[in-house]
Amino acid sequence: MKPGWRVAPIRDIADVNPGRGKRFKNLEAKTEVTFVPMSAVDEASGIISRPEMRAYCDVRKGFTHFCEGDVIFAKITPCMQNGKSAVARNLRNGIGFGSTEFHVLRAGDKVLPEWLWHFIRQPSFLEEARRHFKGSAGQQRVPAEFLEAALIPVPPIDEQRRILARTSECLGRIEEMCDLNYCAQREARALLPSSLASVFHELSLAYQTAGLGTVLADSRYGTSKKCNASEDATPVLRIPNVAGGRVNTTDLKYCALEENEQARLALKSGDILIVRTNGSPELVGRCAVYDLPCDVTMAFASYLIRLRVDASKADPRFVAFFLMSTLGRDAISAIRRTSAGQYNINSENLRSIKLPLPPLPKQEEVAELLQRQREIIWQIASEQMERSHGCDGLKPAVLRKAFRGEL
Repeated sequence: MKPGWRVAPIRDIADVNPGRGKRFKNLEAKTEVTFVPMSAVDEASGIISRPEMRAYCDVRKGFTHFCEGDVIFAKITPCMQNGKSAVARNLRNGIGFGSTEFHVLRAGDKVLPEWLWHFIRQPSFLEEARRHFKGSAGQQRVPAEFLEAALIPVPPIDEQRRILARTSECLGRIEEMCDLNYCAQREARALLPSSLASVFHELSLAYQTAGLGTVLADSRYGTSKKCNASEDATPVLRIPNVAGGRVNTTDLKYCALEENEQARLALKSGDILIVRTNGSPELVGRCAVYDLPCDVTMAFASYLIRLRVDASKADPRFVAFFLMSTLGRDAISAIRRTSAGQYNINSENLRSIKLPLPPLPKQEEVAELLQRQREIIWQIASEQMERSHGCDGLKPAVLRKAFRGEL
């Protein structure tokens, strides 16, 4: 422990859920005060981002009260683990009310509110708070006794100010890094759509178009049988398994299929899976080429359509890239229908979509080019994602150093 520092339970340096006191006694019924529902606290930034204004008479009963400079801390799962906490600033008339699922910490003269707030936002503190949950599943809460007894390092006030200034500077730089990584990921994701738009626009000017159905050997809907997690049956690909232009085997479900049905629905390398129905229009028409190892037989669910391309007429990668392009997406939008809040396409309308159809060697050349571009883009996006995870880990490290007096 550094000279001048001490460790104290929070109850010794702050009031936990303090009473109303004098500030509330003379408030008139129509006095405007700030109201903070749980949703108003931004869990990422830890600020009250969407406060409301209410008359005192409307909120004085049945809500948690707090004052300017108090720290509010969500006590219920999952809001607590998500970091719903903030220093209450710029309250109307210095008074606030909010969700009953907030604990309130009022800093005494030995600690700054921001020092308290940064301390309780540490992942290690939140994890310890989770271990002290009380209540039934789904309604578990951090008891006030845990907050009161939690030990916090307390340096002199001037040292708190210095460390907080340094902490804000470090966290600000980390936030800038995170923003840059996010922008890089977004720009990387935009590269392939831009390339697809350019390539297929040029092809549409240079070559005759043909109906998609003319290059298909088969189009088929998947099984509508109920699937489950039992692994002793046939794995079935569903909508979540067709994402980002590729097929994944995350969270597989399984279904007991009759031999003849399994034969009809068994996927082969080069099959195109396309989402045919969803509540989100952007997801309808999302597709990927099935290219998983053939040692396991896989089927597909009824919300997907399998397009099996005649390899003598078209390259399935070329067809899939077209469907992902602006021209392809526009064509899918034109055939999309809506019913009962669901957007749908069907195999018959899919077959009518026109696509530019160069000779097979040209298709293969285009598909190879686009596939190489996509792999590079995926690599860039993956690297930026890893850097983002690294940025996330820097924030707790800064807070640990702050509360050890190493900043």
